[in-house]
Amino acid sequence: MIPQIKPKELKDLRANEDLTIIDVRTPDETAQGVIEGALIGYDYNAGEFHEKAHDLDPDKTYVMVCRSGARSLQASLYLNSMGFEKVFNLENGMIGWSSEIE
Repeated sequence: MIPQIKPKELKDLRANEDLTIIDVRTPDETAQGVIEGALIGYDYNAGEFHEKAHDLDPDKTYVMVCRSGARSLQASLYLNSMGFEKVFNLENGMIGWSSEIE
């Protein structure tokens, strides 16, 4: 089971913990804005995420983000299947995120 994290919780967690936000949306979607500091270029639909996932450190904390939370949940489950234990999914994705957009 992948823990869902609400936008407010993510804002609080970012202030107190070293974590990496990975945006798994398409380039057209990320061009509309991203969460400050999020990694882009991990397009889940294009397979970029699966290619790059093997280069991630399994000991770090990750928050996965997409438009609505569905693709990022799949990405979270994939990392979890690879042994990553500290993976969160942003509940409702960018739809639920209302600030800190670059």
